[in-house]
Amino acid sequence: MSRRRQALVKDATRTAEPRRRLPRWVGPAALLLLALLVLGWRVRAGADPFPGPSDDLVPRGVELADADNAFALLEQASSVGRNDEVEAKAETSIWEPAYGGSEGAATRSSYMRARAGALPLVHQALSRSGIAFPPATSGKPRPDALPSGIATLLEIASVERSDAGDQEGALDRCLELARLGRLLEGSGSSVFVYVRGLAFEEMGLAGIRRVVADPRPVRAAKLETTQKALERLEPDAAGAAESIKVEYQAYSALLDGYRHGEVAFPRLLASCEERSAGGPVPPNEELVPVCQKLALVDALYPRYMKPNQTQEWLAGSSRWTIERLERPPLPREEQELDKPVVAGHLDAGGTPTFGFVSDNGLGRTLHASAITLGAHLPRLLARERTSLAITRALVALREHRDSRGSLPASLDELVPALLPSVPLDGLDGSPLRYSREKAIVYSIGNDRKDVGGTLPGPNDSLWSLPNPASPALR
Repeated sequence: MSRRRQALVKDATRTAEPRRRLPRWVGPAALLLLALLVLGWRVRAGADPFPGPSDDLVPRGVELADADNAFALLEQASSVGRNDEVEAKAETSIWEPAYGGSEGAATRSSYMRARAGALPLVHQALSRSGIAFPPATSGKPRPDALPSGIATLLEIASVERSDAGDQEGALDRCLELARLGRLLEGSGSSVFVYVRGLAFEEMGLAGIRRVVADPRPVRAAKLETTQKALERLEPDAAGAAESIKVEYQAYSALLDGYRHGEVAFPRLLASCEERSAGGPVPPNEELVPVCQKLALVDALYPRYMKPNQTQEWLAGSSRWTIERLERPPLPREEQELDKPVVAGHLDAGGTPTFGFVSDNGLGRTLHASAITLGAHLPRLLARERTSLAITRALVALREHRDSRGSLPASLDELVPALLPSVPLDGLDGSPLRYSREKAIVYSIGNDRKDVGGTLPGPNDSLWSLPNPASPALR
């Protein structure tokens, strides 16, 4: 064979060489991934036994006569003279420097003139003993449909009174705002409503601290009546427990729907099959593939939702949270020791790696969404207790300074003349910290380290309150 022919054969052989093989690890990796998918997909052995009655999670309910219920009056007041644009500008004027000064004061005055008819209704409502929301109507839970604008009205009214030099009027509006929050906390409604109540109460307490730190005069008698009103504003742990029970019952009713086939998948499947087959409406061929997919979901339905197991998780989480409402929250170091309890009750065994592919994926998702807000109630309650304690201490310090011309050496000097006892820090159950030199009252913070009332560190940012140091207290 000639050299030329040999060269051509050699080139042809190179061209016909087989393609490179895949790396050796690809096959085992694919098998491992398949095994994990199968493991995540399988249904855990055992049935879905009913967890039994939860008599301890039945809410007591709030029953009020019409003459004692503030809801109707607050709902009526919320619509009197409302102008959302003016209200937004007036509310912004409290916090934004750009709207401050004479322009902000004019905006607030204009807003209050428009809503002058609402305040008497609010005063009358807040003199009543409680709030009981109407039952659900048209499928929408009324407890979440709060009478809007009332908290904003009272907040702007307090600042407007302060603008006019009426510090005592400002204190009255702040106390009413805190009272509104307290009534919502005791309404026996949802967790959302309870948290809203805590927020409104905090807005009122912050306003009281602002007035107390202002050097303009306030009569001693007014400070004394403010202190007595604050004694009645202790955040309601019983109301928090009631709201958790209400949430549990609501989710239990939803799970009953799953048990009886009244939830989205079966209902949607039946509707889909009816339409694609030409039932009461003309046939729609485009729905056929959609129905086929829904049929697959319905066939796998027991894998996605175990209502009894989900209810057991919800009951455990609810009891876990209620048990901790009266305790100071755990410091960060101790939270690490508490994780097994959290994993057993709050996380329901942890979030599944494969989501809905795993056993009871819908139940896990429902449980996680149900406990998200309620699990924070113990800490929110502790924060509000601390806020109230600091406010009471500041009012007493203002009384002491106004009557004696100086601050006391310690908070113990305020007892029993101005306070029945030294207010406690809600974060650790100890007496509040106080510095006469800095003229501050402060909380130990979430890291449980007393650093003398300096600005909060990284671990204090959520749960420490701003230290209300003011020349007015010096």
